[in-house]
Amino acid sequence: MIVPLSEAQFRARIDAILAGYQSGGTRSSVIAPGAKQGKLYELWVAAEVLRRLAIHEGYTATLRGGTSLVLRSQGGPISLAYAHFELAHPRRPPLAMWTDIEFVGMSYGLTGPTSRLAGAFYHELDLVVVDAGVTGRPRHDQIVIGVECKNTNTYEKRMAREAFGVRRELSLLQPGRTRFRSWPIADVPAVPPSCLMVYASDGRVSRYVDPGVAYGVQFEHLSAP
Repeated sequence: MIVPLSEAQFRARIDAILAGYQSGGTRSSVIAPGAKQGKLYELWVAAEVLRRLAIHEGYTATLRGGTSLVLRSQGGPISLAYAHFELAHPRRPPLAMWTDIEFVGMSYGLTGPTSRLAGAFYHELDLVVVDAGVTGRPRHDQIVIGVECKNTNTYEKRMAREAFGVRRELSLLQPGRTRFRSWPIADVPAVPPSCLMVYASDGRVSRYVDPGVAYGVQFEHLSAP
């Protein structure tokens, strides 16, 4: 029988993985003090996304620090006060991965120039990949990859509905081509052509793969260690 890791063991496992992305000789924890299983799972997913971008697309990740090397753990705008992962590529423009970022939904642009930018137009994603140098709350058309993470015993249908709602605030249902050759996906039924992924620790997330293909949402099962 596989025994789940304790929070302390989970934290240590993630720190050991993410330490490899720190530059220089120093190694320190990137996890906010008091982070619980849900936040730890987000970083577990972040490590998986970084690994697959390296294997399939040739990106090299480096952790860049703000005022500290701690990654953001509460939703808000992109801020250089927090650490993030710089994604370099020999032939493509650099990207950046940030944790717990609010973006400005497409509905804001559709309401016209007189609408006031208020909290109702903001939507949080657990992980975002944007072009390097983007700050503040990115617009929907600045999201290259968005990731939702669900560390739960039961992945429920309402969670899938939420993901489809996020997709609607990111893109229109039209054929599009992403920045990537194969991973996360090359062709997506979304314009602007962002990649939107849902990772869940419960295998029942796989029930939503087929409707996800129709709307450009990738549902992935990734167990917590």
